Amino acid sequence: MVAVLEIIEKHHGYEKALSLARRYTQKALKELRVLPDGTYKAILKELTQDLLDRTM
Repeated sequence: MVAVLEIIEKHHGYEKALSLARRYTQKALKELRVLPDGTYKAILKELTQDLLDRTM
């Protein structure tokens, strides 16, 4: 397991994954703009942001 973590760190895997996750989050939030305001839209926005903000 240590070797895997070293490879991920060596190749900046965490930073690259986080950057990609941020791009997809922004894209998802942009797509949600077309939905009418309401409870379901708010839940989707919150869920989308929470997935990015979670810690490992």
